[in-house]
Amino acid sequence: MRIEPFSKLGHVSLDISRDELALILGDPLAKRTNRIGLEEHDYEDGVYRFEASGVLSEVTIKAQHVDFGKIGVAFVNLADFITSNDPNSVEKHGFVLSPAYGVAFDPEHQPWLTVLTKTGLDAWKKL
Repeated sequence: MRIEPFSKLGHVSLDISRDELALILGDPLAKRTNRIGLEEHDYEDGVYRFEASGVLSEVTIKAQHVDFGKIGVAFVNLADFITSNDPNSVEKHGFVLSPAYGVAFDPEHQPWLTVLTKTGLDAWKKL
């Protein structure tokens, strides 16, 4: 999956609204509000989480492999890649959080990867 940090996930802009997402992907398989108040739209290719205001916060996808520009990384190597290339990366509650690459993931739960918007990153930093 191609990730342009804080900009795009594949062909989907990370500035997308709920309504725009529905126009591109159709109706979600399910909608629910999670325990931290984010509205989850579950699609076959990922779970898109929106703030109550409608602003996209994060997207969780299955990603055996990710591409950051011209750099490709297998999920099994992602933790090492992040810690080697993002000096501001941190561990938060078992998750690796990368401000440079705009992702958060638990290396033990392959292949789940959360792609963050700037709003989502701010929320993760507050954890």
